[in-house]
Amino acid sequence: MATYWISAEETVVKDGLAQQQITVLRSLSHKTREQAVAELHKTVKRYVPDSLKGVPHVAVRNDDGSFSILPKKANKGYPPCTVRLREQFGG
Repeated sequence: MATYWISAEETVVKDGLAQQQITVLRSLSHKTREQAVAELHKTVKRYVPDSLKGVPHVAVRNDDGSFSILPKKANKGYPPCTVRLREQFGG
């Protein structure tokens, strides 16, 4: 059993500068990888990044197993958000 984190990564603009922001949405202790992936799916269904609140959006699975949350209508200037599962090593 391991500890996993479900995190959201998005680009935010602060003081005119674009920055990558990583937010831990959930910490999962003593879970198998299969249990953690199931929790990732549940989290992706409920999570809406601040930049997409009130905007119709969709979650799509990426090749690496992460999910991108995107606006339904492309080219509207909203940054994508990537939700991924991370495994903690050591510490």
